[in-house]
Amino acid sequence: MCGINGIICRSATGLRERVDAMNQYLAHRGPDSEGTWVEGEVAFGHRRLSIIDLSDAGNQPMISACGRYVLIFNGEVYNFRELRKQFNYPYISNTDTEVVLAAWSEKGSDAIELFEGMYAFAMWDKKERKLTLVRDRMGVKPLYYSHKNGNFVFSSEIRALLASGVVEKKISHTSLVDYLRYQTVQTPDTILEGVKMLPPATVLEYYPDDDEVKLYKYWYLRNINSNPRLSYEEVKEEVRRLFFAAVEKRLVADVPFGAFLSGGIDSSAVVGAM
Repeated sequence: MCGINGIICRSATGLRERVDAMNQYLAHRGPDSEGTWVEGEVAFGHRRLSIIDLSDAGNQPMISACGRYVLIFNGEVYNFRELRKQFNYPYISNTDTEVVLAAWSEKGSDAIELFEGMYAFAMWDKKERKLTLVRDRMGVKPLYYSHKNGNFVFSSEIRALLASGVVEKKISHTSLVDYLRYQTVQTPDTILEGVKMLPPATVLEYYPDDDEVKLYKYWYLRNINSNPRLSYEEVKEEVRRLFFAAVEKRLVADVPFGAFLSGGIDSSAVVGAM
């Protein structure tokens, strides 16, 4: 678990101090290192929990070899070792984060379809002056944002958004009603007015020069292919194969790992497979 923050503000005054304040509210998400990057009206912040490649080469924000892209990443891309071999890129680390940069440098946003994992990340394109936010297919990793009065701010947590000084601490009456009625607030709304959660499998593009936001989905569950001709025994064997493959993908780490057990069949099966 890491934490990402960012601000694009018409007034560049105090941007570093603002993103530093946001980082402090995410210290619990990333105790291993802290990084910031500020250029013009754009500021990125990152808190790192080191899982893959524990060296300083994996610290963020991370800038592409060509200098065009700046990335902050939270999560893990499980197939990064396979993807790493596909791109002729001058790697300086063994992280999955740098593989995301390599893929993006060659394929742009089309690279998103290659990533298997749980993640939320932000990419700034210096050439096109475009911010891209991406959330994983199932929405495992959180990402919140606010767009108001020509300012755009995003973070892994709402309280860090408030620390930016850009977002008002104002409850949404509609969301409050939903919470009292359903015990939850439905995505993309949040309990705060003007603060949204990026939905799963969604890309957000922000163009500060035009103050324009675009959103689109890049994946749908219904698009998964299935074979209705399989017998019951074949289906059981295929489920077993997919289950073990899914668990194995998640065991890649340069630190000890474990599992949270609820005591149910599913979590016990995961530990059994591990």
